[in-house]
Amino acid sequence: MKRNGLIFGLLILGLSTGFTAPLGLFDDSMEIGGPDVDLISLVELNNGIYKIDTLGSTIGYRAYADEFTFLYKAMTGNFAIEGTPTPFGLYGYGGLMIRQELTNDSVHASLLMTADSSKRGTNSAEMSVYPTFRSIKGGATKTDGDPEPGGLTDTHTGKVRLERFGNTFYFYTFNTSNQPVLIRTEVVPMQDPVYVGLAVTAQTAAETGVFEFENVAVQEFPFTIERILPTDTLTPNATLTGVKLTAKIRTGQNASTTVHEIPPIGARFTNMKATTGQFTLNADGSFDWVLTNQTSEASLTYDVTLGSAKTVAWQGTYTDGSKTVYIGGNAILPKMPVWGMTMTPVKIDPIFPTKLEIEDFAPYEANHLWGLVGDPRLPSGVAAMSMNTSGGHAVEIPVQITKAGTYYVVGYARGEDGNSDSFFFELDKIPAADATTQWNISGSKTYLYDWVSRENPVENPRAFQLDVGEHFFYIGNREDDASVDFIVVTTNRNLNLSTFDLNAKAIVGHGIDKPFLRTGEKATVTVTVAVRDGVSDPVSVLETPPLDFLISNLAVTGGTIQTGADGTIQWDLTGITGQEAKLTYTLTPPSTTNSWSMAGTFTGSVRVGTDAPMPIGAPNRIAVEGIPIPSSGKTVAVFMDVPLNGISDQILVSDIRTAFGTQITLYDDGNEPGYVMPDTLSGVDMAFISESVGSGNVAGKNYHVNSAVPMVVTEQAVGDDFAYQAGVGNGTVNATSINIIDNTHPITQGFDLGVVQVYPTEMSMGRLDNPPAGVKVLATDPANPNRALLWVIEKSAMVNNTTSPGLRVMMWHMLDGYTDSTTAGRQLMLQAIGYALGLEAPKIPTAVADFMLY
Repeated sequence: MKRNGLIFGLLILGLSTGFTAPLGLFDDSMEIGGPDVDLISLVELNNGIYKIDTLGSTIGYRAYADEFTFLYKAMTGNFAIEGTPTPFGLYGYGGLMIRQELTNDSVHASLLMTADSSKRGTNSAEMSVYPTFRSIKGGATKTDGDPEPGGLTDTHTGKVRLERFGNTFYFYTFNTSNQPVLIRTEVVPMQDPVYVGLAVTAQTAAETGVFEFENVAVQEFPFTIERILPTDTLTPNATLTGVKLTAKIRTGQNASTTVHEIPPIGARFTNMKATTGQFTLNADGSFDWVLTNQTSEASLTYDVTLGSAKTVAWQGTYTDGSKTVYIGGNAILPKMPVWGMTMTPVKIDPIFPTKLEIEDFAPYEANHLWGLVGDPRLPSGVAAMSMNTSGGHAVEIPVQITKAGTYYVVGYARGEDGNSDSFFFELDKIPAADATTQWNISGSKTYLYDWVSRENPVENPRAFQLDVGEHFFYIGNREDDASVDFIVVTTNRNLNLSTFDLNAKAIVGHGIDKPFLRTGEKATVTVTVAVRDGVSDPVSVLETPPLDFLISNLAVTGGTIQTGADGTIQWDLTGITGQEAKLTYTLTPPSTTNSWSMAGTFTGSVRVGTDAPMPIGAPNRIAVEGIPIPSSGKTVAVFMDVPLNGISDQILVSDIRTAFGTQITLYDDGNEPGYVMPDTLSGVDMAFISESVGSGNVAGKNYHVNSAVPMVVTEQAVGDDFAYQAGVGNGTVNATSINIIDNTHPITQGFDLGVVQVYPTEMSMGRLDNPPAGVKVLATDPANPNRALLWVIEKSAMVNNTTSPGLRVMMWHMLDGYTDSTTAGRQLMLQAIGYALGLEAPKIPTAVADFMLY
């Protein structure tokens, strides 16, 4: 690490001036982590423009340490930095940075722009900006992600902004109206003081990176709350004395806030003492500390007795205006987590799911290409991240099986996008690094439960036949930046991942052998209850099948059952501690005369003793195909994951066939035998592209460029290609509603202008930010008028200097979106399909619950 002289227009080789001086807003600059040659970088300020010319191979990209030049100042509290970065030349990665230390492996949060897409290792475009952060000292840096320009199209030429509120960081771009667009929120633990400034690396060891920064400004906010822990290490079950929360108020400012401090998992608070304000201990073990118009520093101390976990996180928050943010400072113990190196096989409970924290184990090889990441939103605070794409590098997890049988694995994992949403996974050997071991996860930038599956042959969840004895699970890199917190090993195929609670006394699984029924078919439903060993409380299960579906063949392996007049099944069990019991029954659907599929929803709960009931959830939907209308003589090509054959795809294919009288031809984007994608779309009247496909596979066929066939698309990752601006602008947003801004179009006719709820609960939606001219936007995100959620490109429209050869309709529905749609959401999809086919769409009655898919 070499300290620089701040110089103007001068590049000095082989010597150091030893001279330092402030430069504009900043106090100093430094070459952090190298580079290997003895070069002092050029850092200058001319006419309000900062320029940094530097070597350096990376800021954390597939590396545990950084090599870059940093122009910085030390700051405390909450603040923001913004500016307009512009790269010069073919190399480099530069932008805004907030850094804990000036070491090369420091924690940091950065918003960085790439000068050269080929050096990013993903499908980026030049001048795309990326949230980039290392959350554990010496750990992995998350930096991958499809470009997120926010308010602009293929390249970002406006300002970017990075805000710190406690440990919560907000990443913004600015749209063409110079309004900030929030593109990401992350939680990165940092303690005052921190360093804020401008960072530039060449992103290659052999070249020079050059960036200029205009409109650079730093804004301070009135106050912050910081937590300091009295130790750097963690001893399970220990008591920590004197944990301190401090409210820091800037001179002349005041603070009114509510601090909500949450104990780490298994821990409890005692001995709270505040210098001022009001605090209340809550029934769940948390406490609230309320400060009103505070003008000077205030503090609160407490003691905490920890549980048995090896790593823990504090998840406390405070309010700052309209924001609720994570308390700053220390948040994870130990403060520098390391791999646990567990070598003794962990005994797997054959009845109750067994949780295995990934950081408790170890990578298989010394050069393992895995790193640890910290996130206080996780109860353990620590997860493991793939840092490369080589499947031979794996984390090894030894287990001990005491009862032979079929086992399944659930992962709690996070993907960043379509370029970082998979691992390789294998039993008792290093993964083969091909489709036979490929485990795909969500790319939603948040940790979610996901069954370990495989790509080919398709198996979701993947079944593992385990004999008694020692076995090993291996998680291998496939795509960098994908991370996994823990895995759960279970014999229960029907676990409800939407309500999964590993701390519960009982775990419920809900299974439907045929979630989509053809005419004349029936379904078998299985409810499985596993009770934790040592729990002797009685268990009561309430299962309510969908309205008007008939129940028969009720059977249980234990306990007693009775049915109510409304179809509710009550199942009571006693004395099954450490055991599993099953309820099965046959479900017969009601008859229909409608041309669209009907659907029903299961509801229910399980109660252990006097505890609050827990919901029984997914899979909780069943659908029945409609009665086909007479043939319209039209043919539709449907592109989907044919082997997966998810319920949403089944319902959509059925509705296209029955409601419009079409003939369906299925194509698999993975080119499964019998479903190989054609080179052209000749001979069909419409193409439907499901969200279950891989975007690159379909986009690579160039149907959107060379075919006049109308297309309806729900795969958001091809939205950029279909708008003829590949690599930029598309992504997802979580929401329940769309804002219809044009109801004169045939797709939106019959709907009022304004907000329409299309999902019953908040779910992922595909979006296109700041669509270019030629794209007709019918509905936007209610929270962002520059974000299209339903848009059309008419035949012959000119978009980004390209004439569209045919109609293109992009819908917001993600993988389960159609299944989970409200009647309004489903009606809009049918009207989009009808418009593309030139046929009238059926009108779904909104008052009849049987016709709804939620």
